[in-house]
Amino acid sequence: MVVLSTLFLALTVVSASPLQRRGASVIPLPARSSPSVDKVFDAVAVRRERSRIDAKYRLRLQQLGITHTKTPRAKRNVVPSKSNKEPFDIKRRDSIGKEPLDDWNEGGIDLLYHGPIDIGTPPQFSNVDFDTGSSDLWLPTTDCDGCAGPLFDPGQSDTFYDTGEPFSIQYADGSNTNGTVAYDTVTVAGLTFENQTFGAVTAESDSFKSSPMAGLMGLAFEGLAQTKATPWFIHLAEQGALESNVFSFYLARGGGAKGSEACCIYPAFGCLPDRLSCSCASVALILTSSMVHFQAVEYFPLDPTGTGGTQLFWNIMSSGFSYDGSLAHLPFTAVIDSGTTLIYIPPEHARLLAQTMGAQPVDGNPGMYSVPCDALLKPITIKFGNLVSTTTGGTVYTLNPEDVNLGLLSEGSDQCVMGIIGQDTGLPDMGIVGDEFMKSYYSVFDYDQQAVGFAKAK
Repeated sequence: MVVLSTLFLALTVVSASPLQRRGASVIPLPARSSPSVDKVFDAVAVRRERSRIDAKYRLRLQQLGITHTKTPRAKRNVVPSKSNKEPFDIKRRDSIGKEPLDDWNEGGIDLLYHGPIDIGTPPQFSNVDFDTGSSDLWLPTTDCDGCAGPLFDPGQSDTFYDTGEPFSIQYADGSNTNGTVAYDTVTVAGLTFENQTFGAVTAESDSFKSSPMAGLMGLAFEGLAQTKATPWFIHLAEQGALESNVFSFYLARGGGAKGSEACCIYPAFGCLPDRLSCSCASVALILTSSMVHFQAVEYFPLDPTGTGGTQLFWNIMSSGFSYDGSLAHLPFTAVIDSGTTLIYIPPEHARLLAQTMGAQPVDGNPGMYSVPCDALLKPITIKFGNLVSTTTGGTVYTLNPEDVNLGLLSEGSDQCVMGIIGQDTGLPDMGIVGDEFMKSYYSVFDYDQQAVGFAKAK
């Protein structure tokens, strides 16, 4: 059976140009079958991701000269902009975009979610990882020997312009992409921006060549970009091309019921596959059917103090993780990152959580812990900070045991490795909350409110 995951681009074009006005554009992500409960921990795959995390966060923050948080950390409430009386202000339109995406599963773990974009004039199809934890768009060109396709052919685009400036991303494991900074027209799910800056890649290391996606589209903030350019989504938002500057994710794990690719529009929100059922919320999400149920979306303000006062990521305050009802541990600023598979928190936070669980370190994998497999059936929760609409409170979110469990420590072992890892991310109190969490929660990224919201998927 197949489950659909979706990236919702809840955007409406209102430009004075002859572009067609759009409702919400939906990209369904068909996931593969569920991993077996007898899967064995794949240390090689996890080490590869940890190397990518090291470059994506610690090394990049070093390049930007950001090595500490800004103190004291300010509490703030986010007020919707004048253009949006409510967080969602999508008006009904007749046209809807939808495109298929895939879930890349390796070693029983959903590693990433990737899907199609068009680039150039006339448009050429390519395939990217949609990543809220980075800000650059890069794609391999036909000059990239042996690179994973589909490859972009600059010579076939009437709107391509190469600046000649070097473009390079280096990773801690030695992998890299290299090329030049270029411009062209980029379209995702029918939403277009002309003269979008991107990395036109002409060489990449072998580790990328086995990837199921050709490139990457960053959805974070401009200050993080290697190209120093405005990301595609923010371009659309800041130029007034959108009625609702919101995008959102629903990421399904493998298995479950078969779903439909149909898209439903609702004036107060956008669109959802008709296999989903949504409850009424005060400012969001109203639809009904029978398969999956969404509760009200709750919103948390972005935390620029967590990255030295500059908004780089979609990061929000968290009071920490707890296990089986214990008190939450140390607070941190949590980056909500669709391009990261697991959860990474400061090493001392991970050690204290592991101590509460009676976990043991995993040899050869610093910051990783194993516990008796049954222990992962007890609730592991994370609490996020103040709600956008109130000055107090917060909400506790429970992780799915299937996602926290990375597999048996070894064949026949009664110990399982947990997917909450202690790792230096470049700032002493910053953590990365990836797909391991997002697969259980419908996640909304609101640029106008500068907030992230979640709704439980039942």
